[in-house]
Amino acid sequence: MHRAIREGKKTVTRRLHNLKEINQEPDSWYLVATFDDNSLFRFGSDKLDKDLLIKPRYQVGEVVYLKEAWYIGRIISRDKADVFFGNKLEYITVPWNDWLEQQYINDSWDESRSPLFMPAWAARDFVQILSVRPGRLQEITSEDCYAEGVSFRGDSVQKPKDAYRDLWNSINPKFLFESNPWNWRIEFKLVPRPEGL
Repeated sequence: MHRAIREGKKTVTRRLHNLKEINQEPDSWYLVATFDDNSLFRFGSDKLDKDLLIKPRYQVGEVVYLKEAWYIGRIISRDKADVFFGNKLEYITVPWNDWLEQQYINDSWDESRSPLFMPAWAARDFVQILSVRPGRLQEITSEDCYAEGVSFRGDSVQKPKDAYRDLWNSINPKFLFESNPWNWRIEFKLVPRPEGL
């Protein structure tokens, strides 16, 4: 997806941050109101006789960095050939777990970094948040599927929404597309690295 963002093919993402309670029974909730220029949302549930104020993790105008797997220094491959990069920062462009399988767990292990722990100074891509709004997952349109960076395998005749469903389910097994969870639709644009980072 990083490549799709760099190429301008992905400009929207959906996230579940701060919606865990609502998504225990997503059909029981509805959006009541929006406050502070879309930075705070009120949800209600008649069934549960409850209201919740929820702030999305990202706010409009905020610049955030994209996390990806990375490493510094020596990496030892399966053929035991040492490759030394000194202090050069490198990015892992294959899936993290696939990359780990190719490496010996030894002194170089400390030099590899999961995307979960990437600091801002190591990031190469930054995006600015253009809009954030809540919605139900199955409300996604074909246009938004493409904006999410959905790609098709070969000569697939799969519909965009079906391709997105498959992608979503592979990433979010606890909140499957079929359960129609609430999520944040986040639109963004790629921006240069902020000064000072």
